[in-house]
Amino acid sequence: MFKKSIRRLALRYLKRHCAPFFSVWIEPIHQICSIDNCFVLDTSCLPFWERRKRVYISTNPFKPFENLELVRAFVYDGTRKNIVDVYGVTRDAEHLYVYLAFWDNERNRYLITSIDYLPDTQISFGRSLGSYPVTEIELNEIWDRYITLSRNEGNQTYNILNAVSAPSKLDKLIFRAGQGLYVWVNKSGLPPYPVWQSQIFKIAKDKDMLFSHCFSGCSDKYWRILYAQGYKAVSAFPVGTNPNNWDN
Repeated sequence: MFKKSIRRLALRYLKRHCAPFFSVWIEPIHQICSIDNCFVLDTSCLPFWERRKRVYISTNPFKPFENLELVRAFVYDGTRKNIVDVYGVTRDAEHLYVYLAFWDNERNRYLITSIDYLPDTQISFGRSLGSYPVTEIELNEIWDRYITLSRNEGNQTYNILNAVSAPSKLDKLIFRAGQGLYVWVNKSGLPPYPVWQSQIFKIAKDKDMLFSHCFSGCSDKYWRILYAQGYKAVSAFPVGTNPNNWDN
């Protein structure tokens, strides 16, 4: 009972403070980005925003945020109204669209990216826009084009360059604590490995797969990797019996 209470508290901490970094809404939990790939946005400059006043937005899959020089930044409210969700409920789907331009000191060129931030999960989805201007004149032309396109779609844009900062020491401490907690949470819900292994064996037997290559070909090393990642037996089985995963 005590262990379950601690686990609930750990999950509460992860969901409240670390959702941008870890997949806290499904189990097993995985790390999806690092604090080094995030910047902090002070949303008090956005009149339409009613969520957290301080949010982490990930620049994945690009290099750590601190290794790039941010030179342009704007956002607009991309909320989609009256969307019917998977449960048949009509609601507004909130999105914050972020456009960033960085100077890459290693490649001596600019990098422009857009990020879709989802406040419900606090997860960011970033992508390159395929624009790599070399001069500031080229950057200004492309940047003005994105602003114009956004406004032509009926969106009010907001310059957030002065509202963006690198993560603080406290932010990094929160992330490091989350790293330790999510690993513990994953493992705390599992039985000892021999018991877990017998559960895998029973699933294979029930599915008549004991002599199937998909089951017998999976090494004990890979099963142990899945166990270490916090997979319950019923979730690990389809992953471990997929030969495409064995070399990953």
